[in-house]
Amino acid sequence: MRTAPNPTENGLQHADQPPSSPHHPADQSRNSPPHQLQQEQQRTNIYVRRQAVVEDLTTVFQDDNLVTSGVRVEVLGEDAVDENGVFRDVLTEFWGCVFGSAAFEGGDQAAPHPDANTTPAMWKAIGNILIVGYLQVGYLPVRFAVASLAWAMFGTVSEGTLLKSWLHSLDGVDRAMMKAVLHRGLEPDDREAVVDILDRFRITSLPSPRNIRNLCIRAAHLLFVESAAFPLLQMNIKRLRQTVPRLEDLLEIRRALKPDGQR
Repeated sequence: MRTAPNPTENGLQHADQPPSSPHHPADQSRNSPPHQLQQEQQRTNIYVRRQAVVEDLTTVFQDDNLVTSGVRVEVLGEDAVDENGVFRDVLTEFWGCVFGSAAFEGGDQAAPHPDANTTPAMWKAIGNILIVGYLQVGYLPVRFAVASLAWAMFGTVSEGTLLKSWLHSLDGVDRAMMKAVLHRGLEPDDREAVVDILDRFRITSLPSPRNIRNLCIRAAHLLFVESAAFPLLQMNIKRLRQTVPRLEDLLEIRRALKPDGQR
């Protein structure tokens, strides 16, 4: 199957009939990631516009067949031929835009966030992009919260993982304060700032030395599980369990990731 540019459909066109020119074999990169899609499978050619990467990818990746076929990416108007490098570059740009939008909430670790402009079909596409990016080129966006990934893949997430992801969702000043509070306990001078932080997560209980850890866990669960549940279910991330069967495997992958999300 080939996807070709069409100015009437977001620069994309689906065609069931093969093109007149022969298909090229799948990439045979010597640096292939350990969980790559089978290279002998015929990949689907997709075309994106540099100025509309999010729109184009979330349109074409609504096709679940791409998860099994893999993709060859061409950016319209650019000469580069995709030997996975173009796909990685497009993924970096895509995830940078998505994390900067209303569709995700949080800092260094962000959770999917229900957004009026992000339809269920778009969440499905974002899930497919996540799956194909990892399976084909070993790309996993580092800002995607571990707590949300763990819950989406395994149906459960530990308090420790929730707390770590939550602390990394905060900005530097708030993160330093909450780390200190959780380490040494809540002090009277902390109370006002802590109340302000927790209020952003709809936590209305007053913090005390006895309940501060539980309140933080509650805030994390609201952000990474409860508020994110609908988008995560649409994304169907549990499909990654075929190649990442255990939570320990997911955590090891995250530790090995470079800042750009590549292994």
